[in-house]
Amino acid sequence: VEVFTGLERCHALLEPARSQSLPFDTEWSAWDWTAVADGQAVDSPVTGARDWVTLFGVLHHVYGYERRLRLLRWAAASLRSGGVLAISLWDFGAHPRWDDKRLEWERYASEWGLDVAALETGDALLGWGGDGTVPRYCHWVSREEEGRLVAELDGIPGLEPGVLTGGSADFNRYWCWRRT
Repeated sequence: VEVFTGLERCHALLEPARSQSLPFDTEWSAWDWTAVADGQAVDSPVTGARDWVTLFGVLHHVYGYERRLRLLRWAAASLRSGGVLAISLWDFGAHPRWDDKRLEWERYASEWGLDVAALETGDALLGWGGDGTVPRYCHWVSREEEGRLVAELDGIPGLEPGVLTGGSADFNRYWCWRRT
C-alpha cells in the first residue's frame, strides 16, 4: 500500500493536515530538517526510498548555501529508482512587490546575537503577512546560486539533469529531478 508521508516543521499546521479527507492513505509527522542541513545524524520518520520527495516552501527558510545543498542531497538520496525530487524556490527577490516588506537586520541583530556581516547575498528579513513587526528569515536564491545548486544536483550519479518547470510570471521557480 502506497502512503503519502507529510513532514511538517510547524506543529500548528499538523492537525489541520491530519483532518483533511484525502483519497489516499496519509501519515503526518512533525519533523525538523535542521539536523540534515547541519550535517548531523538524522532521525527521520521516513524510512526506505521514496517515489516522490518535495521541498516546497522550505529552501527559502534555510540559511547558508552549504546547508541548503546538504538538504537537497539528502532529499535526492531518499529517492528510489524512478523517484522524483521536486523543489520550489520562492522568487521574491526578482519581484519588486516584496521590497516594501523588507525589514532592517540591524533592528533585530543585537537582540538575536546576529552578526550582520555573516549574512549571505540574498538573505532578507521580511515582515510576516501584512504585519511589519513580525520578522521572518527568508533567503532569495539568485539565478547564479540557482545555477550552482542545479549543477551540484545534476552531478549526483543516478539523477537525471534537472528540469525547470513553470512560467516566468510565477512567484516560485520549480525544479524536478528523476532517479534513474
